[in-house]
This record gives sequence, C-alpha cells and structure tokens, in this order.
Amino acid sequence: MEQCISKWKSSDSFFEFETSGSSGKPKRIEFSRDQIISSIKSTSEKFSFFKGMRSALALSTRSIGGALMVFRAIEWEMDFQVLPVRRQIQWLGNLDFLALVPQQAILISPDNYKNLKTVLIGGSPLLKTQENYLSDVPSQIFHAFGMTETITHFAIREINPKKQVNYHCLKGVEITSDNGAMVVSIKDRGIFELKTTDRIKLSSDRKSFYWKGRLDGAIISAGKKIHPEQVENQVSIVYPDHPEGFVGVKPDDHWNEAMVWFSIPLSKAELEKINNAFRSLPKWKRPKQIIQLPNLPLTKSGKYKRR
Repeated sequence: MEQCISKWKSSDSFFEFETSGSSGKPKRIEFSRDQIISSIKSTSEKFSFFKGMRSALALSTRSIGGALMVFRAIEWEMDFQVLPVRRQIQWLGNLDFLALVPQQAILISPDNYKNLKTVLIGGSPLLKTQENYLSDVPSQIFHAFGMTETITHFAIREINPKKQVNYHCLKGVEITSDNGAMVVSIKDRGIFELKTTDRIKLSSDRKSFYWKGRLDGAIISAGKKIHPEQVENQVSIVYPDHPEGFVGVKPDDHWNEAMVWFSIPLSKAELEKINNAFRSLPKWKRPKQIIQLPNLPLTKSGKYKRR
C-alpha cells in the first residue's frame, strides 16, 4: 500500500499492472495517469463519491482492484481504513463504500451489512446462491464487470435493492459484439476496439449486455464443449450451501481435457450431496474427479485458477 501511495504522489506519468492470469498467462500492461483518473472519475460519478467519505481497503494492492482503491482514496481524501487481506473482514464503524471479491462478500453477516451503505463486488462471477444471499442484505450491492486491460470495471449490474440481469455500461463506454464476443471501446481510458474472450448478448440500444460466460474458458472434453459457469450454477441450484468449490481442468490422455471439481475437504455426507448434484447434469457434463485440497488454487488476485 505504501508503494501505491508513493507511486501516485510521485511525478510518474505511467503505471504498470499485471493481469490476473485467470484466462491465460499473466502479462504486464502500462496505463497513463490520465487514463487511470478517467477510470476513477467513472466510478465516483456512478456511486456519488464525496470528499471525506468513509471507505476501507480489503483487497491486495498487488491486484488492480486494490491499487485503484488506494488511488481513489487519495483523490477523494477518504477516511480510509486499511484492513488485513483475508476472506472474513472486520472494519470499524459505518462505511460509505467498500470494494470486495465474492468470497469476502458472502462471509459478511446481514447484521454487519447494516454498517455498509454501498458494496461493489468484482474479480469473478457471482453464483446464483451468492446473488440470492446478497439480494437480501440491508446494503446497496453492485457487481462490477471489467478487467485489467480496461483499467477495471466499465459496466455495473445492481444486485440489491433491484436485481438486474444485464450489466449497464458506464458513461463513455461503447460495446459491440463480434460473433458473440464482446468488443470494448473507452476513449478516455485509451481503449479502442478491445476484443475480449467474453460471450455476451448485447441489448438493442448497446448500453447493456448479458454475460454468457468466457469463450476461452470452455473445456473441450472428448470433442464436446463444456462451459464451467453453467456446471457451477447447476451444482449451486441442487446443493445451494455446498462447501466452496469450482470447476477446473487437468490434461487427460483419454478425454484431452478432463473436467474436475476442486473443493475444500468434504465430509462423507457432503461428498454424497455434491455427487448427487453432479448426477443432475448430463453424463458428459459431470466432473470426472473431485480433487479435495486444504487451499483451493487461486490466481494472485484471488480468482479461481481453473487450469
């Protein structure tokens, strides 16, 4: 965090960030100070930031999300708490704005949400069960859509109090679709026709979109294409309170890519329930193996590492 502060307060005009590595090998990208300020402006306008507002840092500054929270705090002279980076977080008093990843958001109790005005969740998709929980808490909850290449979020979906299906673009964002793949342009951030690996259904006015999953995230198993998000959603419907786990991939001589389920350690009863959830899927969509680990494989930014 101290490095982030020093960097922002320096005379440096350019900043380098590393992508998360969730969809490929991590790479470093450079942005200008003006481009980052444009990103900060978009967020502040959307969420009505004001000088001296209360916020906190709950994300690692090694990730784009954490670094941008520090930059926002400096620009808006926030009353800013620095919290230990962990899944179960604690803060003091009431906060006007807080940025989290899903794994942190679902561990906050409804009573503690009473002390949070607005929560912005990003970093990875939300499961249906996570959305259902967050739609009942006493805070304004939003899910952000973005990536390091776009200097974080450029579209927002409201979860609570109104539950939206589509992500709505922030001011100055232009979205098109190239055979189902999303293409993003954000002039003020220096982003021009960036073709992503996200499958979307674009609204007729091109101001919002429905996210259908990743194009590059598909698993090709015995010639059939499987989208991990669809499997995870089905498992969550059948077994809503399942222990944390997700769809992953490992090379396989027979299947080419074998779909597996990474999970924290399971009891005998939990193992039976998760297998029952798998049985609700077509045979070719069922994980070939459950890999139980004390620590799930994650990228540096805390996203699930599928491969």
